[in-house]
Amino acid sequence: MEITPTFAGSYLALMGLHRQSKEFKDALEVGQNFLKSQPNSASPYLALGQVYLDQGEISQAIVAFKTATRKRLRNRMATTT
Repeated sequence: MEITPTFAGSYLALMGLHRQSKEFKDALEVGQNFLKSQPNSASPYLALGQVYLDQGEISQAIVAFKTATRKRLRNRMATTT
């Protein structure tokens, strides 16, 4: 399947398919590519956090969710100033 690198929905859909099929390694690989394509966005971190939760990797999920929160706050502050 080909992904449009600038469209977050492509990554999220493919990650979702891998998660449903319990193909967590593939979901993480797509998530890492998502992160590389949109490093300043919170979305890749949120999606990766979900995969980590699916695998029971709670500490990694927490790190991903905290990073997503920081990214979202920075992005929100940058657009309001």
